[in-house]
Amino acid sequence: MNVLRKLKMFCSIRFIIACLLASVLFSCTKNSADSEQILYNRSYKEAIAESQKALNDYFFTSVIPGMSVSVSVDGEIVWSQGIGQASKELDVPAGRETKYRIGTASELFTSYVLAMLQQQGVLNIDSSFYHYIPTFPEKEGDFTLRMLGAHTSGFEKQPINEIVRIDSIKTFIDYVHTFKDSELSFTPNSYYESSVYNTALLAVVAETVSGKNYETLVNELVKDTLGLSSLRFDHPLVIFENRSNFYELDYIARLSNAVEVNLRPFAPLAGILLTADDLSRAACAMLSPGVFTAETIEILTTPQVLNSGEELFRSFSWFLSTDRQDRKFLVQLGNISGGSSLVVVYPEQKVVVSIAANIDVENDELPAYHIAQIFLKHLEAE
Repeated sequence: MNVLRKLKMFCSIRFIIACLLASVLFSCTKNSADSEQILYNRSYKEAIAESQKALNDYFFTSVIPGMSVSVSVDGEIVWSQGIGQASKELDVPAGRETKYRIGTASELFTSYVLAMLQQQGVLNIDSSFYHYIPTFPEKEGDFTLRMLGAHTSGFEKQPINEIVRIDSIKTFIDYVHTFKDSELSFTPNSYYESSVYNTALLAVVAETVSGKNYETLVNELVKDTLGLSSLRFDHPLVIFENRSNFYELDYIARLSNAVEVNLRPFAPLAGILLTADDLSRAACAMLSPGVFTAETIEILTTPQVLNSGEELFRSFSWFLSTDRQDRKFLVQLGNISGGSSLVVVYPEQKVVVSIAANIDVENDELPAYHIAQIFLKHLEAE
């Protein structure tokens, strides 16, 4: 009996200790998870406080279920957080780790692949597209890879949300073949017309000259090189940790689940999942020589010059503009069913603001530019 009593006491003590340890470990895990919901550099507390108010004001007057914002200064993320819900059904909050569809901003990564191949001497973006793909049907006018990247090649605009629903398209090569006989809508480099077909053609060139598939190129040349751990190629049947749900408004403006589409065949033009933090990191890569050489950064940021001599508001990978204080800034934006994104870059001030959301909205409504202005104001005041 004494032996049994001692054995019971020993087991009870072990059980209590195990419970205490589990409680401590759970508490530590929970606190760690909570701390990951927001990154807040106190050196920028005034700019962050004002930006949080701007973000809240926008969010509560918008139809967006959930979104995340990330701000970098001099290559370092100083503020990052989510607002709203990544999943309304499961009541999961949007956070720093939430992966969103960045839509047509995926072209940024295609242009980065081409820039890296140029940097390696594998191709020349000022060479004719036909130099690399001579079997492509001849058009009334030649166009270069740079023209494809700047959307001045002559191909007409195609509605991305309709293209991705064509069942016969299983790969972006299928997409290229489907429309290969389309005529140009204007003489190459005489006009600007954004077309996702341009981006698909660039991806074809990248695969041809490298002998590797597009996803491998992005993983090797961009994801691994820049440390973009969240980057994924979207597919409805694949489970991705922290992937947001995707939403849209129905015909009477009610929030509903977005129509399910497989974006993996359209990875070069609209199929990438990413966090707002990694979108900022990708933009920071071209602020100063490092991963990219000075010559490559110049390719990425130099305005395209049309045949008329007019300087365009578009480079090989960015939209270019100036604000009211005559400060130069770059913009890349994306839309797709169930997602939208916007990244604003002030290269001289080294300020980057990126926002991603889980519904397709007008990009100029996203408060990235507003938040950038707040940070610039505080930085200049200091």
